[in-house]
Amino acid sequence: MRRRAKVEKNLTFKDKCDTIIPSLKEAEAMETLSENNETSYFLALQRMPGDKILIDISKLSIVLNYHPQTLNEIDNFTCQFSEDEIYASINEANIVDETYKNASLVIVETPTNKILKVLTKDLLQDFNLATFIRENIKNKQLMNNIAYKLGNLLPDGTSIMPMFKKNIQCLNISGLLELICSLPYEIERKFLIYIIEKYHHPKEESFGRKRDKAA
Repeated sequence: MRRRAKVEKNLTFKDKCDTIIPSLKEAEAMETLSENNETSYFLALQRMPGDKILIDISKLSIVLNYHPQTLNEIDNFTCQFSEDEIYASINEANIVDETYKNASLVIVETPTNKILKVLTKDLLQDFNLATFIRENIKNKQLMNNIAYKLGNLLPDGTSIMPMFKKNIQCLNISGLLELICSLPYEIERKFLIYIIEKYHHPKEESFGRKRDKAA
């Protein structure tokens, strides 16, 4: 019998990374990056760029009647399952054409049609953000690399980077975690994916059936 998960509404990607710190959301520069109310996200199967079909998650038996409205809520669902489990549930629901059977699992942002990476158990594995920082806080090259990456993800004029670098210099783990968790969700998501793929399991180049250049 296929297991059915109870999706917790308040579970987030950072919860999956075992970072239980409340978001701060205080910097004015960050407020300008809050999610646009007109932006929507959908789980989808994509055969090639421009050729995709949206998936109605509420019809999947593993989370029956779950209606995610945000990127965070979709991540809440996908983080609990492997790609194979999600594919199996889609096939079981018989809601897509056979021609999409081997298509890549993606998230589509509308109206931009931007393609995002799906966060699954395959990707997250046993990753723990607090443990990662604690184990690497004295690795200057690694910490400088992730600081550089974060700086590239942030908009011009954002004041978080001096504090981030100061916390690295002071070996302030809790300060770093608070700053990461204060980021707008989409930036935090990209930053954590970067850390996981580059440092947590760098030898695994892709986690989908096909490789997509998804953010």
